[in-house]
Amino acid sequence: MQNPSSQARILQPSDLDIPALPRNAYKRTRGSIAVIGGSGRFTGAVVLATKAAFCSGAGLVTVFTEEKLIPMICKAVPSAMVTTYGDVSDLDGFDSVLIGPGMGKNHDDVLPKALAKAKRLVIDADGIRAFARLGLTGNGNCILTPHPGEFEALAKAFADTTQSFPASLEDLREKTGSVIVYKSDTVWIAADGKLSVYDGANPSLGVAGSGDVLAGITAALAARLKERNAYSIAQNAVLLHQIAGRLAHEDIGYYSSDTLVKYVGRALKAAENAAGRNS
Repeated sequence: MQNPSSQARILQPSDLDIPALPRNAYKRTRGSIAVIGGSGRFTGAVVLATKAAFCSGAGLVTVFTEEKLIPMICKAVPSAMVTTYGDVSDLDGFDSVLIGPGMGKNHDDVLPKALAKAKRLVIDADGIRAFARLGLTGNGNCILTPHPGEFEALAKAFADTTQSFPASLEDLREKTGSVIVYKSDTVWIAADGKLSVYDGANPSLGVAGSGDVLAGITAALAARLKERNAYSIAQNAVLLHQIAGRLAHEDIGYYSSDTLVKYVGRALKAAENAAGRNS
């Protein structure tokens, strides 16, 4: 079999392709997103993902979480609507769904509901480990965003780990029925017969919560770029995240992920301006 890495597309910042919102866009046309996550003391991840979704152009974000966390999340992100995990069965009105940030191990039962209901689904963090534990399969519109530890959990559940990394990545992509975004110092994106790689060479992005920001970006773009496939959405999300990290590093050096979120909006504005100039 041909080495999949030899066919990989090397992504560049110039590959970012996000058109500007129409002038008549408003909150209901900019994308409605569900973010499912948060448990116990783990509230930061779901807050970061929600903020990142707004900064990536989403007009409406609803958080599904534990009831005791609702006041804290409402205070942290006043723009979001917040409800409980018990309402997850009602996902029909959302353009995309993100599940997993800070979800913990006690809400695995929510994931099959999201898989069944979501038009487009992004699975991150604890959602990935639940996906592996339950042995689930995506529906073609599912994007998994594992870091190395989460990738290992998926590989043990689904893939042949005796192969090279690119071959294991493709094997995992096929067996999970999902686009895979492998998050490390180099980011790999695998879809059906397609592989792309981005090396941002930016260690400032290696900070707690950075992956939650990427997950929120991905969910927002999945809702906004309705005509694009999951592979295109994943590539644009990775590029937007990386460009935001570069802008932040050039501006202030090192930063927290809460600061990174603000640069997502700046990076998106620059991308929209570039798209307007090139149209």
